[in-house]
Amino acid sequence: MITPTTAPANLAGTVASGPSASTRGVRSAPLPHARVTQRAAPRDLLAGVGLLLGSSVSLQFGAAVAVQLFPHLGAWGVTTLRLGIAAVILLVIVRPAFVTWTRKQWTAVVLFGVAMGGMNGSFYASLERIPLGAAVSIEFLGPLVLAAVMARRLLDGLWVAVALGAWPCWA
Repeated sequence: MITPTTAPANLAGTVASGPSASTRGVRSAPLPHARVTQRAAPRDLLAGVGLLLGSSVSLQFGAAVAVQLFPHLGAWGVTTLRLGIAAVILLVIVRPAFVTWTRKQWTAVVLFGVAMGGMNGSFYASLERIPLGAAVSIEFLGPLVLAAVMARRLLDGLWVAVALGAWPCWA
């Protein structure tokens, strides 16, 4: 088992059990008590910002395309299509070793899939009833409220206030 004190710099704060997990580069969730003090390299920060921006563009673009498909497939059909395409893309990129997965891992994957399907289906059902801008704004409020509740530093609270101040731009 890798602990925060013995972990290499790139695995600090994570746990991987067994030799096969560590050789495949599998990481589990960060330990709640682990404190990582190493700063990320500028390249890693740039990659993170790029992934965040790509995710945001993908969400908006996907929602705009989905609205056009509703008359043909309905909200739940569009949800199935979008999640199916995402699954195929992830399978091609990640190529997970299904054979080695435990029952616990399969349970987590299935529950995550059900949660994603429910979340996307509900969001797309809302797009059939209210304008896209309003639906995306309401969807964004959940993570924003969570960020506000979990903020521990003044700077975190300041960024939440900036996001709330941009409210007129969302809708």
